[in-house]
Amino acid sequence: MPSFQDFICFQIGIAARTMQKYYNAKFSGYGLTLAQSWILFALYINDGLGVKGLAEKLGLDSSAVTGLIDRLEKEKLLERRVDPADRRAFQICLTPKGRKLAE
Repeated sequence: MPSFQDFICFQIGIAARTMQKYYNAKFSGYGLTLAQSWILFALYINDGLGVKGLAEKLGLDSSAVTGLIDRLEKEKLLERRVDPADRRAFQICLTPKGRKLAE
């Protein structure tokens, strides 16, 4: 009987955690986590996305994206703006500080 450690899904999980740990250490010098950097990079390419659009681009749940946005907004790296097409929705936009960091 094979060990659970031999399953490819287990090995991929180890590789993913190793890579995430590596990049979190790299981005910590900028005060970011890897996931937060994805938000900044996605907005750098397509500023003004909504939470749902960001979640789709990043393959994350909207609730996870909302938490990341909250932390980045607290650091003044992005801001929520009312969507002119739908006052109930928000566009997520980089601040000048967030744009500079993404660059």
